[in-house]
Amino acid sequence: MRETWKEMFAFFQGYYNNGLIIFLYMASLLIIMLLGREKLRKLIGWPTLVIMFLVYNPFFYRYIWQKCFHYGYWRVFWLFPVVIVVSVAVLIVVDRIKQPKRQGIFLLIILILICGNSKNVFSKQLFYTNTQNIYKLPQEAIDVSDALLQLDTEPKVVMCSQLYSYVRQYSTDIKMMYGRNIEGYIDGWNERTAEMASNLQQLEKADWGRVGELMKQEQYKYIVIPQNENCSEEYMKQFSFILLKQVDGYDIFEILY
Repeated sequence: MRETWKEMFAFFQGYYNNGLIIFLYMASLLIIMLLGREKLRKLIGWPTLVIMFLVYNPFFYRYIWQKCFHYGYWRVFWLFPVVIVVSVAVLIVVDRIKQPKRQGIFLLIILILICGNSKNVFSKQLFYTNTQNIYKLPQEAIDVSDALLQLDTEPKVVMCSQLYSYVRQYSTDIKMMYGRNIEGYIDGWNERTAEMASNLQQLEKADWGRVGELMKQEQYKYIVIPQNENCSEEYMKQFSFILLKQVDGYDIFEILY
């Protein structure tokens, strides 16, 4: 049970980036339930507690959330009205303080706690980056796509997971064996593509002979993978893969039939 709590807390902490907002949220909810008016408790307090009971519950987590969509469990945190709860609690405390100077000091402390423990969304530690081009896509995805389109007008490609979502947005002329569509689902998913994706997850352990067989069965000509010392040009030749280009840290191979 303790491990389940730790795992759930890790999801919650990862979603909000630091632990402070969690405790601020809990403290705010407690303030609403103890000091808030009955109307606030009915509109905000009790519904929030019900949501937390359903989502942040080790029994439901183990037998429902973990089995249904373990890797998407963090998405249910969207249901938590964190901003509303914290804002209402701050207003309740400010209303009870009465004295303007003390109200100002309290608001300043809350502001420092929130802003001081937050991070710039464009910092290197986070996934957000400034746009590199008008497409708002990683430059390597554009460069790899252009390189493929120079080889063929409609190249049939097995694309690594680092790029397939971006390549699809850049050009529909590149025919990928599988990849996420606009709705976020995987297109072309079957036993063969699942086996292919599994092989590409760990390049150093990939069965390249089997990868080549699958490509031939599905009639795919090219494969794009991150440059890896375990997948050198000489090593890949024994599996009938010929290195065509190296672009922005990615290797483009062609399978010989």
